[in-house]
Amino acid sequence: MGTRKISCAICGSDEKQLLTIAHGNRGLDYIAEDHLVMVCRNCGLVYLDPQQAEEDYIRYYETADYAPITSSTKSMLRRQSYRRIQASFLIDTLERLRPERSTSGSSVLDIGCGPGVLLHYLAQAGLDVCGLEANPHAAAFAEKSFGLRMMRGSIFDNLLPEAAFDVVTSTASIEHFTDPLSAVAIMKRALRPGGLLYINTPDLLGMVLKKGEGHCFKFVHTYYFTEVSLTNLLERAGLRVVRSWTMPPQLEANVLFPGNYCSGELNIVASVDGDAASPAVPRRREAVASIVAAHAAGRKRDRLHAFANHAYRYRPIALVRRILARAFPPKPVFESFWRADGSVDASVFPPLLLQARQARMEAGA
Repeated sequence: MGTRKISCAICGSDEKQLLTIAHGNRGLDYIAEDHLVMVCRNCGLVYLDPQQAEEDYIRYYETADYAPITSSTKSMLRRQSYRRIQASFLIDTLERLRPERSTSGSSVLDIGCGPGVLLHYLAQAGLDVCGLEANPHAAAFAEKSFGLRMMRGSIFDNLLPEAAFDVVTSTASIEHFTDPLSAVAIMKRALRPGGLLYINTPDLLGMVLKKGEGHCFKFVHTYYFTEVSLTNLLERAGLRVVRSWTMPPQLEANVLFPGNYCSGELNIVASVDGDAASPAVPRRREAVASIVAAHAAGRKRDRLHAFANHAYRYRPIALVRRILARAFPPKPVFESFWRADGSVDASVFPPLLLQARQARMEAGA
């Protein structure tokens, strides 16, 4: 086990203050038990400091248990049905930002693709897809179940060819990197001129602490972004942000279904157009006070749901909850589906959410 002190990945400052403490190491003796979540006083970036050594994270991601080991293709598609929404966002964005090009046949690389569900949906839409995944079990699942072309390893392993892809995607992975600025620079090099980088990550200001803070703040999440800080990161790498939107937290005040509400997410598309200049300092700064206030409000708001999630771990209470849950089904959490351009399609998202919810109930969640 080893840890290292780090500076802010965006502005390089060492001035920071404590936001909270992430507890837990998942029983791994080479991972520290407690992790300090710090806020940069200069630009507002939130990150773990100190962090585990890079080799500790590599060891974890290469050996961690992974759901695809025991999942069927059908159950994985059902479990990750939200990937269809991300795929539709991406395809819609490509069609709007590049109307002169055909979306079909565009080459896409997904960084940290996991079992490959997003790539599966993109391939169905006619895109030429490829994935990079560090966990060998997940990579094998993607190859066997969906027939995907895969590269195995970390983004820092120098595996990516230069100027080879029209689109690079990173969904729920940027928050795991030990050096996100270098990671984004590597993604940029893999893009052709005029290529697009799509990043999706949890929104720090829209976190729902439904399972307690440990569900969001943990050693595998080395960085926590807001729209401002993620934009700053991309600009520091010499990219030009062309579209960004947030999906706000969707809340449901039903203690029988404390897990059926979702944290907000950030979605950003940036372009490699050859004209973007890397700013020496961030153009905007996130106010530290707003981050601290949002975190305190989330803890207070979600205290009941966190308690309910904990209580349902006990079999007698869980049995009563399942009986009541069938008698009093919940209302849909998402009342609308947010497209990339900010418009709404209420016909798409609720069925997907209800499908995922039904799968959880069948599994005895």
